[in-house]
Amino acid sequence: MKYRAILIFFALSTISAPRAFCWGSEGHDVVVRMAIRQMKPAERKAVYDLLGTHDTHYIGHWADAVKSQNGTKNWHFVNIPDRDEHYNPDRDCPNGDCIIAKLAMVQATIRNHSASRQARREALLYWFHLVGDLYQPFHCYGDKYGGNDIAVNFKGEPTNLHALWDDKIIYYKNSSPTLLAEDIFNSSHRVPAASTTFIDAAEHSHTRAVDMKLKNNSDITADYVQRSWAMINTCLWEAACMASTIGPDL
Repeated sequence: MKYRAILIFFALSTISAPRAFCWGSEGHDVVVRMAIRQMKPAERKAVYDLLGTHDTHYIGHWADAVKSQNGTKNWHFVNIPDRDEHYNPDRDCPNGDCIIAKLAMVQATIRNHSASRQARREALLYWFHLVGDLYQPFHCYGDKYGGNDIAVNFKGEPTNLHALWDDKIIYYKNSSPTLLAEDIFNSSHRVPAASTTFIDAAEHSHTRAVDMKLKNNSDITADYVQRSWAMINTCLWEAACMASTIGPDL
């Protein structure tokens, strides 16, 4: 019953929300699918045992479903200004209330086997979701409300730059999480260095956002969609690679 209530809450909140704040349902689902697929069999079993579900959609979206209830909205992004290449914690993560600090926190909880099962379960749910958010470029872009305040026109419909990256292009190019995960997994993508930190990933995402930002009221061209789609595939793959690294800690 609690699981059903969370999914209903998520559905209603996404209908009423005026702005997008994360990869859409496809993006997060794809990240979870590929991350778990990269794990060793014992690690996959540990994930499913701790979470109590194999539902990749639920795993990927639980953190969004509860953020309005528990005050964790700021956990999903970091506001690195357009003009700066590097993360400054005092400026970009006041009071440790941003995705970089919170990822470190939930990672520590997952690794703490003295913590309660419920605490580790919730931390793992946050882990899968927040790692995905970390690799959405406009979650690490502080100007124009992370691109939400940049209006664009896509296929004759008004939207905003953040939403375009969250789900509009994904829906347009491949709306099936199963097929998209399979396509990306079987493609030739570079595996990020094992030493990649949350700060490294955030700064790389910020650089991508700066490269792909647009002027207000821009029309989205076929060339922009093609470049964005290639980058989105890479972002989802890199997110999955980082998310999979939690396996040995379970």
